[in-house]
Amino acid sequence: MLYELHVGTFTPEGTYAAAERHLGYLKDLGVTIVELMPVNEFNGPFGWGYDGVNLFAPTRLYGTPDELRRFVDRAHAIGLGVILDVVYNHLGPSGNYLPRFSPHWFSKRYEGEWGDPVNFDGEHSGPVREFFVTNAAYWIAEFHFDGLRIDATQSIFDASETHVLVEIARAARAAAGHRGIYRPAKTSRSTPNWRGRPRRAATASTRSGTTTTTTARPWPPQAPARPTTRRRAARHRNWCRPSSGASCTGASTTSGRKSAAAILRSTCPPPPSSSSCRTTTRSPTARAASACTNSPRPGAFAR
Repeated sequence: MLYELHVGTFTPEGTYAAAERHLGYLKDLGVTIVELMPVNEFNGPFGWGYDGVNLFAPTRLYGTPDELRRFVDRAHAIGLGVILDVVYNHLGPSGNYLPRFSPHWFSKRYEGEWGDPVNFDGEHSGPVREFFVTNAAYWIAEFHFDGLRIDATQSIFDASETHVLVEIARAARAAAGHRGIYRPAKTSRSTPNWRGRPRRAATASTRSGTTTTTTARPWPPQAPARPTTRRRAARHRNWCRPSSGASCTGASTTSGRKSAAAILRSTCPPPPSSSSCRTTTRSPTARAASACTNSPRPGAFAR
């Protein structure tokens, strides 16, 4: 189970240290992976982190870099994984000074959803690619995150022979060393990428020994199959306990598409007039099951 956590609103204090003290509650809840929303530096006193402007600096609002390291270490100590949400498709509009160093940081070739997209495939794009690839490895190596969640991959445009996301994944795995990494990605399935193909669903990467495998998660998520009518009827037959020598015939003799309640009504004999069966049940199926019993099993839909 993955839990998305915004450090600034998770606790009244809004700090790494305060969030660390509540990790045990997430563990008891059944959470297995904590996903931190972006913690890179951004402008202003509050933000979700998606308009970052200094990608190598954990924001001053939540505490010190060492407190972030302690948060991750504590999560690992109690058996929780921690991944980080990163934004590589744009930088925030306020406080972004990279264009003052070079005009080649951003691209005019594509139209981004949040301003000019990053230049991953244009003129002098090599140092730009290196900057973001190194940033991915930085979070894994320096803070021991277990993976990265890459935001809005549909807005990461790259017509290069090797897509920058491939280089980011390789760098992150190399930084993890013997540890495996988890690498989900958020994308819009309704919008084709620059090659006109539908984008991939999120992928989860695991490492076994020296072999790394990537398994695509199903899309759309498959709901668990509901029991068939006959199976439900067979289950409810266990609650049908007639008296006076009466017996219940199996639901398998009923043909056609009927509800479990209808099958029970047609296969179970009516209760004697002196029936003491309580019928304070909630569903029609449960009422039908309890109507054909003199002595219902304790706890079987009887309140």
